[in-house]
Amino acid sequence: MSPPHPQDESLGASSASEAEQDACGALLVRIQRQDEQAFETLYREHGSVLLATILRLVRNRALAEEVLQDVFFEVWTRAHSFRAEAWHRPGVADDDVPP
Repeated sequence: MSPPHPQDESLGASSASEAEQDACGALLVRIQRQDEQAFETLYREHGSVLLATILRLVRNRALAEEVLQDVFFEVWTRAHSFRAEAWHRPGVADDDVPP
């Protein structure tokens, strides 16, 4: 049996990214319908990563938590204006965020 080809692994990552995009899009559609459980799921699944990213940018935990709260408030109140297919932006990596 031959070892997996590196390209095969990248295809798996692409599929995972597409699955994540689909899942985020589905949550957003539910949030647009004012589904509180979907909103809680979105926060549970993405809040900590988003908080870490904001913290890297502002370097102040209290401010980062306030910004995170503002972001999720905007998601809830303006969900009707979002396009589900644009929720996840492939190609924007953590490396694109300044240290």
